[in-house]
Amino acid sequence: SSGINAEYGAAQMYDAIWLYAKAMSLALEHGVSIENGEELVKIMSELKWTGKSGEIVIDEFGDRMGNVQIMNIQEGEFKHVGTWWMSRPKQLDLAREEPTNKTQIIWPGSPDSPPVACGRQYELCQTTS
Repeated sequence: SSGINAEYGAAQMYDAIWLYAKAMSLALEHGVSIENGEELVKIMSELKWTGKSGEIVIDEFGDRMGNVQIMNIQEGEFKHVGTWWMSRPKQLDLAREEPTNKTQIIWPGSPDSPPVACGRQYELCQTTS
């Protein structure tokens, strides 16, 4: 086994083909050559939708803005506890088992509170010398 989720890979391929076909269709409708890659990327960056593989947002460079699945090890198993959406600035969605119940994050050390942030240069951390 390669560890690749074939079902998700197929969904990504479907979305990629759909995106390219839609961009070419819109280019032709507006008299833009389908050989003009820069214009196709511009058209793609204006398309936003939920595809077979999830939310589809393309940046100005033609790259898909993905999301990061936040996992927490609980009782020796990985548990999905949230999603960070790169296409939605500063938006973190915590996974929910029920609409009113946030999935608990188990923090190392003190399980009731998150660790204290140390800052970009660790300037807020206490160190012993």
